Amino acid sequence: MKSTFQHATNGDFVVSYDCPYLGERVTRRFWTREFDGRAGYVRETLPSGKDKQVCCRLGSMGSTLMSTHDDIEQIIRREYAAMRRQWMKDGVK
Repeated sequence: MKSTFQHATNGDFVVSYDCPYLGERVTRRFWTREFDGRAGYVRETLPSGKDKQVCCRLGSMGSTLMSTHDDIEQIIRREYAAMRRQWMKDGVK
């Protein structure tokens, strides 16, 4: 199934895709908080309701992503593409 990208009514940016590692469809919700109009850390709301900071390739290690509300779609799309490239490099489809 195709990956989908959309803005939620609460301002989150939602990505859904088929995860080759889990063998199932995954939906992830990303958001950010700006401070005085400056970029804030990109956060992901987990199924448990807690949230965590998001790093490069939408992972949990590496450089922490920062974004404004206006740029979050572009940043999440870029990092999603990097994640997919890493999967291909690792031989996972």
